[in-house]
Amino acid sequence: MKLKCRLFLIGVLCIPSIYLFLQLKEWGPSILYRTDYTLSGFGQSISNSTEETEISHEYSVVSSTSTSRSRKINKLRRKGKNTSSSFDEDNHKSTSKTQTPHFSKASETRRETFPASKKKHSEIKSNFDEPVKTMHSSKLFLLYTPIFGKLPWLGVEENYNFKEACPVTNCEITYKKTLIPSADVVLFHAFDMPSVKEMTRISIRRPVTQRWVYFIQESPLNTPYDPGIYNGFFNWTMTYRRDSDIFLPYRHYAPLSATDKKPERKNYASGKDKLVAWMVGHCGIIREKYAKILSQYLNLDVYGTCSRNFHHFKECPKGSTECSAKLKRYKFYLSFENSYCVDYITEKYWYTPFHHDMVPVVFGGSDYGPEVAIPGSFINVLDFPTIKHLANYILYLNKNDTAYNEYFNWKQQYKQVGKEAWTCRICSMRNKKLEQKACDLGKFWGINESCSHYKDKINKLIV
Repeated sequence: MKLKCRLFLIGVLCIPSIYLFLQLKEWGPSILYRTDYTLSGFGQSISNSTEETEISHEYSVVSSTSTSRSRKINKLRRKGKNTSSSFDEDNHKSTSKTQTPHFSKASETRRETFPASKKKHSEIKSNFDEPVKTMHSSKLFLLYTPIFGKLPWLGVEENYNFKEACPVTNCEITYKKTLIPSADVVLFHAFDMPSVKEMTRISIRRPVTQRWVYFIQESPLNTPYDPGIYNGFFNWTMTYRRDSDIFLPYRHYAPLSATDKKPERKNYASGKDKLVAWMVGHCGIIREKYAKILSQYLNLDVYGTCSRNFHHFKECPKGSTECSAKLKRYKFYLSFENSYCVDYITEKYWYTPFHHDMVPVVFGGSDYGPEVAIPGSFINVLDFPTIKHLANYILYLNKNDTAYNEYFNWKQQYKQVGKEAWTCRICSMRNKKLEQKACDLGKFWGINESCSHYKDKINKLIV
């Protein structure tokens, strides 16, 4: 019994000594410090505390610090120095210029914040201060997600020819996810987004100069998740909004060039014996209420799934020759969007009315300014104080061919065009000097922030 007690006492005394010895030699698992992570690759970090799970959902974790920091801590401990004061001095010198505005609260409430090292911070700083040398090295684009579940992206093969299509040509396309550490740009389609957990995992070794792009052409109301959960992961946005980093509208227009032949002037009212058409398949939203009130003042023919709500049973198979022939008989077309969000202008304006020489009557969240719509080509619902005023104006144009034809004068000045390919624009951007930027998608793409600009005005119209 005495022997057992002696062995127990020896074990109690020896095991802590062995453990401490391993710690000092960096062979054992350290409990003397906590791992920290860097936000957005800009040098701002948060400690790996009990709040780690919450933080990973609110802020992007872009790259983990190297083991050099832990070694430095242990060396300082062996020399008997105060580790916190040494690193706090580094932090004071390096984090003030690298924090992005919407991460400031995180740095105030979840400290300790350390840069990876003085040397690493100076390298990060130089990446943004020095201009990138254009065309001296190849830039790799990784298309990380499918687009609506399909790969490759339509028209964007791995052998995409930048030399044929773009002014800046030193870029390559890949779909190989294993190449993410070496990619210069990584693109994500919003409807095929990975989970926050996966995004956090793949961003751990993310280079500070790697740009992540959030790509979407549907409205925030049709986005199937709260975009705020991806705050901080992305540097650039590619959407139909004018304030996107890469502006990608459904269509665009440009002035006629000297070599473009102007169309002959004609009476666009000729041969049109019907007034207003509307093809609609998404029922039960505000635009339907507006259209029902409008139909009380003029003849409105509704096609599509929602036609039954108007007691119409008209057929017009989309894209068919038969349907196209029917639409050409109408003078006006209701280009009513299904979402009233900033700059959201779809094919409802750009395709159907213009392809059939109809005047689009637009209803959406955009101001339809000259940056996003052709001047003089449309009638905006929100320019009229009541629905009855709009109906009276349409009836006036129906009786006045001269006034009606003014809505086609734009054809003498402009033409519809596709903008420069987004692949070309991103290639050009990645070859320029990079700026520090992390997107707050909750603000940029949130419903309340993006889709309530005309809410009060719209509600007054349908009362």
